[in-house]
Amino acid sequence: MLCRPRFTGLIAIAIATFGSFPAIYSIVGESEEVISLYAFDPENNLVDLRSWIVDRSDGAWVGMGRNKAITYKLDGARLDSARLDMLRAGKKICVVPALVEDRATIREIHRMKVDKYKAAQISSSIGMYPSEASENTAALRLDPCQD
Repeated sequence: MLCRPRFTGLIAIAIATFGSFPAIYSIVGESEEVISLYAFDPENNLVDLRSWIVDRSDGAWVGMGRNKAITYKLDGARLDSARLDMLRAGKKICVVPALVEDRATIREIHRMKVDKYKAAQISSSIGMYPSEASENTAALRLDPCQD
């Protein structure tokens, strides 16, 4: 005769499974191409902004919340001192992020991220990552610095 877990046991298993999803999501997300943008927070502390990156014919792009982009002063097209270091594939290069306001571009960059990254596909299928860009989503083109 097989023993069946009690109701509380089933609840514990469900909570443990659901509770471990953020860790699994993080591991899967980090196993794909993730870049680091080294920016400064409002208190001028260096921060490592990790992000998924996509390539389009006009350059490399990342997407993030618009408030995050503003908080970390990631609009190099409007700021003189917005040169950042980016670590990609083990190489550190200088980039100037340009915040793009065009909604069609933002939607396309977000769609490209979902198409490229399995973690985004899986997460969006269960409602933990948006399958489409929201009004608060921003797109940043990462232009190489001109020395």
